[in-house]
Amino acid sequence: MPVDDNITAPLYHSDWMTVVLLLSGFFIWSVWRNAGSFLEQKSFEVLHGHNRKSLFASNTVSEFRMGIVLSIVHILITGLFLHQIAVYFNIGGGFLFYLELCLLVLLYHTLKIGIVKYWNYLLGAGEKTSEWIKSYQVFNMILGLLLLPVVVVITYTYRGTETGLNIGLFLLVIYLVALLVRSVNIFFSNLSSFIYVILYFCVLEILPLMLAVKVALNSG
Repeated sequence: MPVDDNITAPLYHSDWMTVVLLLSGFFIWSVWRNAGSFLEQKSFEVLHGHNRKSLFASNTVSEFRMGIVLSIVHILITGLFLHQIAVYFNIGGGFLFYLELCLLVLLYHTLKIGIVKYWNYLLGAGEKTSEWIKSYQVFNMILGLLLLPVVVVITYTYRGTETGLNIGLFLLVIYLVALLVRSVNIFFSNLSSFIYVILYFCVLEILPLMLAVKVALNSG
C-alpha cells in the first residue's frame, strides 16, 4: 500500500520484508568467516583476467557453497530493491509480486548465461565463456551485498527513501557499466569494432531482459 508522501514516510513494508532481510543476513552470516577472502580472490581473478590457484582449491565444496549462498542473497536483495522501486512508482506490491520479481531476476540471469554460451558457440569463442560467467557471477554477488544496506535504509527509515533509491539505482548503473566494460575486454580485443560492441549490448543485455519480462507477463 503506497504512501502519499514518498519523501517523509517509508515505502510500504510488511513482516515478510523483515523475514527476507533476516534470511539474507543469516545466509551472509553462514559464510561470513571466509566470504571476504572468497570475494577478494574471485575479484582478483576477474580483474587480472587469469586464474590463480584458488584459496579454496583444497575445499571446492566450501567454494561452491559460498558461491550459491551469495548468489541467493543477490536474488533476494535485488528482488526486494526492484519491489521497492515498483511500490514507489505505484506499479505493484506485495509478497507474491516480490516472488515474481525474484523469479524474473533468476530468469534474466539464466537467459543471459544461456545466450552468452550459445552466441560464443556460434562465434567459436567458447573458451572465453567461462571467464565471462565467472566475472558475471562475481559482479552479481558484490551487487547483492552492496544493495543490502540500501534496502534496509529504504525499508525502515522515514527520510531515506529517495536517497536510498537513488543510491541503489546508481549502484545498478555502475554494475551495468562495469559488466559492459568487462565483457568488451573479454570478447573484443579490438575496441574499434564498434558494431560488435553494439551487437553485444543488444544481444546480451536487452534481449534477455525482454525475454524474461515477456515470460513473466505471460505467466501472470
